[in-house]
Amino acid sequence: MQGKDGTKDSDGMDKYNNTGDNNIKKNHTFSLAHLSLLDIPVLDLMQVAERAGYDYVSPRLATQLLSEPLDKVVGDTQKIKAIQYFLASSPLQVLDVEVLKIASDTDVMDAFEPLLDTAKAWNARHAITQIHTEDGRIPYEKVANLCALARSYDINIVFETLPWSALSSVDKTLDLLRVLPYTNTGILLDLLHVYRTHTPIAVLSKIPQEYCRFVHVCDAKGPWAMDETRQKHIARNGRYPPGRGDIPVMQYLDAIASTTYSLEIPNDRLRRQMGDMQYAKFLLQDTKNYLSLSSCWATKDTFYSVPQRLI
Repeated sequence: MQGKDGTKDSDGMDKYNNTGDNNIKKNHTFSLAHLSLLDIPVLDLMQVAERAGYDYVSPRLATQLLSEPLDKVVGDTQKIKAIQYFLASSPLQVLDVEVLKIASDTDVMDAFEPLLDTAKAWNARHAITQIHTEDGRIPYEKVANLCALARSYDINIVFETLPWSALSSVDKTLDLLRVLPYTNTGILLDLLHVYRTHTPIAVLSKIPQEYCRFVHVCDAKGPWAMDETRQKHIARNGRYPPGRGDIPVMQYLDAIASTTYSLEIPNDRLRRQMGDMQYAKFLLQDTKNYLSLSSCWATKDTFYSVPQRLI
């Protein structure tokens, strides 16, 4: 990869840099989402993100599944301070932390205050939140309490639309945002889930800009109709960089009022082949290449994938 100073990257990633960074819009910024390298510690994730050239990092401070690995940073004063020290001397910033899961029996203060306190110590801007209840209902009082708590930490609560959650569609998520009496809220649009929930482009284009804090950018292969088990497997292990799958990534991004892109692209096979650092660099540069070339591959509102080079 070619660095900002025009020199050749020591890891030899220049072979992916067909376009350079000059054609990327200046207001595009990029974060490395923890799910892309899920099993590495938070500080290691940040060091990889910094060396790979990301603007932001998005660490996971609470698990989505009980079986997944977790670096237990929350409550560990030594780890929190070590990360503060790293960030103080780094251009890297923390975009968001995840994942806050609201259930019917969740005690908001006990469950989330320590995590938000940690996020505030690193000047994180957002906290990703999911709602999972057995009856599919939204516990509005708990949601409102979380928004109020996060506001005291100057953190935005960004609700993720997931097909298997209480917020199973963009419309349901927007309905929730409209009734909440708080401005520190937003919607997290993950392009994989936007695609799987058949969300029309027209719906995306009408989402108010103040709700679109950032976007989870990725691609994936396969048809829309797919069972939940397969969906979850792809979400956690089988995503691709933009332009290498079947999702109309550029059409979605053109319709969404945000240019902050968190690259959540877990792909176990590619990561094993490349190694963590090489993989993080590849995701960033390949995404930039796709954005740079997209206008060259547009014909009458139809966007064609950037030609494949590796996969």
